Amino acid sequence: MKAALIAPNNLKYWELKGDMLFIIADPEMSKELKKFYRKSKMYKMLDNGAYETGAVAREQLLQLAAELRVQEIVIPDKIGDPDFTRWEAYKWFSPLPRKYKYAYVPQGKDPLQWLTEYRIARMFDWIDTICLPVWLDKVFHCRSHLVNYLVKCGQWSRRHQHHLIGLDSLFDLYSLPHNKIRSVDTSLPFSATFHKLSTMHYTISHDRVNLKNAEMDEKLLSENVEAYLTAVHWVG
Repeated sequence: MKAALIAPNNLKYWELKGDMLFIIADPEMSKELKKFYRKSKMYKMLDNGAYETGAVAREQLLQLAAELRVQEIVIPDKIGDPDFTRWEAYKWFSPLPRKYKYAYVPQGKDPLQWLTEYRIARMFDWIDTICLPVWLDKVFHCRSHLVNYLVKCGQWSRRHQHHLIGLDSLFDLYSLPHNKIRSVDTSLPFSATFHKLSTMHYTISHDRVNLKNAEMDEKLLSENVEAYLTAVHWVG
């Protein structure tokens, strides 16, 4: 499994320690930050920003993708709204610039509805990656269980790659079957370090670190980043 790090703006160089870059779409992204991402030769996945500020519109997302020279785009979704999310996927279907890969985030109000939407997403042959949203773990503590269930029932899509959107604890990783998830993104090591925590095995009850700017102990951060990367690579 490939690991992506989401760092505060003043610590962006830490993102280069991951295996790929997961970029949160921001129409007001600074020129310096655009330059940082544009010059990187790492695999770049552009998120639509639904979790942070609400999904960025299609044209803005495509423009930003071109500016940053990304390889993959997460199609706009709306947390807890499967109808809106599915309709967005249909709208993006034609025409799609095929120079990018596309990721889709099935949505639902609960795990059972999400399972239904996942089964529908399996039929979308114009998307390359299916994403599993963090609320499945944050709210219902069941994301890894759903992955195991789908694999066991033979309903896990083999035609698509899979990406974990966000991570609240390393326990979520250790509960996954090996070699089923392509990649994961998180700001967890930065949040844990900001709150002076040296373990990430349980969900952090504190607020997420401010991604605009945050000061923290870089020795502890290094240890937390290494723990995250070790866990991700162990899952395979």
